[in-house]
Amino acid sequence: MTLITDETGRVLARRFRAGDEAAHLAAEPPCLEREWLGLQVRRALALLHPDERGVLRMAYYGDMTQAEIALELGLPLGTVKSRTARALRRIAGLLHHVGEPRAVCRQLGVE
Repeated sequence: MTLITDETGRVLARRFRAGDEAAHLAAEPPCLEREWLGLQVRRALALLHPDERGVLRMAYYGDMTQAEIALELGLPLGTVKSRTARALRRIAGLLHHVGEPRAVCRQLGVE
């Protein structure tokens, strides 16, 4: 479960940092599975509570540590840790139907 959310976070963070979808597509060979995975993650994120979604966005897209998130939000570190853990459990459950994207891309020869 963590592998899925970690890989998904890395894929989406790269896209977020690139900013431009065309630049992203030019930088990496297209992989239908990867694009489908991105859609699934966006849908799952939309179903999370805003507080949970916020800490995941700050951690994965903002590349912030839990301590930095706690400072930014003015929350105790323990609250950020519990929100993050709860969000990762929920998103893993929402994405249980998703397999490892690298394996599919490798089979297609586009990794």
